[in-house]
Amino acid sequence: MSSKEDKVKLKKTLIRIGKSTLILSVAAFVCFNLVDCNFTGSSTVNSVLNEKTNETTSTNQSVNDYSNTEATTESESTVDDSNGPVSSNGIDYDLTEMSSTMVYATVYEMMAYPSLYEGKTVKMEGQYYALYVDADNTYYMYCLVSDALGCCTQGMEFVWGDGSHVYPNEYPADKTEVVVSGTFKTYTQDGNTYCCIDNATMEVAK
Repeated sequence: MSSKEDKVKLKKTLIRIGKSTLILSVAAFVCFNLVDCNFTGSSTVNSVLNEKTNETTSTNQSVNDYSNTEATTESESTVDDSNGPVSSNGIDYDLTEMSSTMVYATVYEMMAYPSLYEGKTVKMEGQYYALYVDADNTYYMYCLVSDALGCCTQGMEFVWGDGSHVYPNEYPADKTEVVVSGTFKTYTQDGNTYCCIDNATMEVAK
């Protein structure tokens, strides 16, 4: 990040990542019976949302710790935007052509450095999952990917087409393997920055 505004935006994004990681870790545990690397309890998704307000202090400490090593971390980013698309099929980032380790790392980096991927086309395969958030009475759709050992999970939110598809009638069952392709974008909601694959196509994986 080269400007003060970008650094502030990144810190806000990291706070959001903390929330998303907690939500998706629990979702993976409850719905897929995975043993998440950082999760040892049996809380539900909704309980995590309710407990989020009590975790602000620890999250802010994580942001401060990150700030102290920001220069080192930035130099380790694997994205080199100057190289252009990394896929030959018209998709900027085709995760379906990567190993499970690279897919997991790339999705993580998209969340940590969203500005590097803004406007890029992304294609990924993973397990479909719908997450209901009480606060805004909305279902958010995710494509979940796991690391090579299958113990840690990252989720990428996506919007199918123009968002008019009806849930649950037009969506597959949770845990269905799907392929999602669309444009990476960020959006702000309630002061927080979120990442998603916008105007996406979605099909059940063959």
